[in-house]
Amino acid sequence: MHGRKSYLFLTASLAVVTAILLADGLAGRAYCQPPASELPPSSSPRSESPPLVLSSADGSPFSKPDETGIIDRVLKEAFRRLAIEISIIAVPAERALLNAGEGNDDGTFSRIAGMSEKYPGLVQVPEKIVDFEFVAFSRNIDMETKGWASLQPYDVAIITGWKILEENIKNTRSLHKVRDEKILFNLLARNQVDIVVYSRLGGEATIREMGLTGIKVLGPPFAVREMFLYLNQKHAGLIAPVSESLKNMKEDGAYQSVTGGHAQP
Repeated sequence: MHGRKSYLFLTASLAVVTAILLADGLAGRAYCQPPASELPPSSSPRSESPPLVLSSADGSPFSKPDETGIIDRVLKEAFRRLAIEISIIAVPAERALLNAGEGNDDGTFSRIAGMSEKYPGLVQVPEKIVDFEFVAFSRNIDMETKGWASLQPYDVAIITGWKILEENIKNTRSLHKVRDEKILFNLLARNQVDIVVYSRLGGEATIREMGLTGIKVLGPPFAVREMFLYLNQKHAGLIAPVSESLKNMKEDGAYQSVTGGHAQP
């Protein structure tokens, strides 16, 4: 009996000693742990904000799939100066307005002034990004374009969602609305329409890229309009900084360097 008590006492004592040693070891490790500032960097990647997604239906030379278009580069530099990364995607014109207005994309360009009235989810960046000349292209028609009404006797095609064209081209013999510039100029090349209306630089670039011949620009332009970037209203806090960044680019010559004289500041 006495031996059993001694055995139990010894076992309990060893348990207590073990617990003390373990606690002391844990405390020692905690005490020796260096402060967080001295720890090696984590091997896990640092979480970063995703780039803002801007949509465009401009096409070449203003916007290209590899983001090297004139306006692509202007906007990437303007946002870079604010330490903001952007991604630019090609989206049909009407869908681009809807996506940006609903917040599915973060913004859209290049659009005429006043789009916020029709798409209240959009806020205009007040510093313009480019001027567009809206002109007629034709193969078989020779005329001086004296205002929008001069289109009325003809079969005309435009891109859906180009609001300045939708609002001003009326009462033509027929009006075809298509998704993009390739379809637009294909209609003209196949003599399915008499005239297409598009931006002058954009049309000339599309004609070159498609290898089309016999298409000429009719003049003078129907309109020359300033074009703008719009951001979704959730980014309203960026409107002033982005506008100031664009203005600074024009003042320090970066805008002119990027556009190569193809766009006026």
